[in-house]
Amino acid sequence: CNLDEWERMVDVNCKGVMNSIGAVLPGMLARKKGHIINISSNAGRKTFPGLTVYSATKYFVESLTQGLRLEIVGSGVKV
Repeated sequence: CNLDEWERMVDVNCKGVMNSIGAVLPGMLARKKGHIINISSNAGRKTFPGLTVYSATKYFVESLTQGLRLEIVGSGVKV
């Protein structure tokens, strides 16, 4: 287990996605249009041996995307 590697995965795959959305979503909502595209991987749908933390961060991206889509339905912004 490499805690530095785990922290980097969380920083990039979780915080990076949240910070990117946070930077663009307010303007999109104000304009009532826009598209947010998040990139995940198969590891976000199925866990693979040796990739537990990576898979967890990709599950996070999947869940964040689905939740955001539900929260802003009808706003003109597509997720």
